[in-house]
Amino acid sequence: MLRKASSFIAVLAVLTAGAYVYAQRLSRLDSWELEFSSKPPRVVELRDNSRIEPYTYIVYEVSNTTEGTVDFYPIFQIETPDGEVATSSLQPHVYAKVTGESVPEILPFKEIVGPLEPGETKRGVAVFRGVDPAADLLTVYVSGLTGDFVTRKTEEGAIKVLYRTYRLLYHRPGDAYLASIDPVTLVSSEWVWH
Repeated sequence: MLRKASSFIAVLAVLTAGAYVYAQRLSRLDSWELEFSSKPPRVVELRDNSRIEPYTYIVYEVSNTTEGTVDFYPIFQIETPDGEVATSSLQPHVYAKVTGESVPEILPFKEIVGPLEPGETKRGVAVFRGVDPAADLLTVYVSGLTGDFVTRKTEEGAIKVLYRTYRLLYHRPGDAYLASIDPVTLVSSEWVWH
């Protein structure tokens, strides 16, 4: 009985180690990582028909410090404490307002995506609609900055792919009124599997 138990534990250990190595191997296939920096999320208010609509935006910079060309297709998401998630989208009227008031040389989305050559740096803006202007905490997820991914099995037995994603947590005290002047501070940033 003891021999069977120890054999089972040995087999389980081998399988676990094999799954770990397999996941790590997958996460390193064609691996690369871009350098990313951003300003804190800001709010701009624009008149939309008969009402004022708040849009959240993030001005960012991405650099290819690798030795090869990288295809850059970022996905930006903001999550609020109530679990609501907003994904960046094309908002040309917001882009025009932000680039008129902010850092020059900010490229529109269609010009920033695609091949990023070694040593090349681009500036862009991610625009979000529907982010609660009264949310005190904003969690920003940026994917597409690295080629790392892992596979995991769900409880139902399905295979799920997780990508190494850059997560930034911001604190924004205030309320829904005059959200464009609320101070925003970075609390933490880290790589996560998302």
